[in-house]
Amino acid sequence: MLGTISEEIGVPVPANEAWKIYNTIQLANIIVKELPNIVHKVDILEAQVVEGGLLDLGFILYKVKFEVIEKDKETCITKTTIEYEVKEEEAANASFVSIQPFVAIMNLVAKRLTQSKDGQSYT
Repeated sequence: MLGTISEEIGVPVPANEAWKIYNTIQLANIIVKELPNIVHKVDILEAQVVEGGLLDLGFILYKVKFEVIEKDKETCITKTTIEYEVKEEEAANASFVSIQPFVAIMNLVAKRLTQSKDGQSYT
């Protein structure tokens, strides 16, 4: 069973400013600091095979993608998409897929970017 979930929000800053956070380790640092209930620690790895977790629930694929889309010179849209595939016999486990933690991340980054636009640092 294949599935896709996505959500997007408007951000009142240029896309290149949003990309400065989404394209760097700064995103992970902000998440760990501000959303410890979602992410406790971030390790940057080149490649890793993970056993357990979603694999034990029958997932074959679970991919999260963040996008920054230019709307005009002063605003952008941030979008998160989750693509997943779960074995047919485990299809009920697709209900574990939730976009909400990633919406919380997008909202946090949007808040930081807006504060930065108003003269406050987002680091």
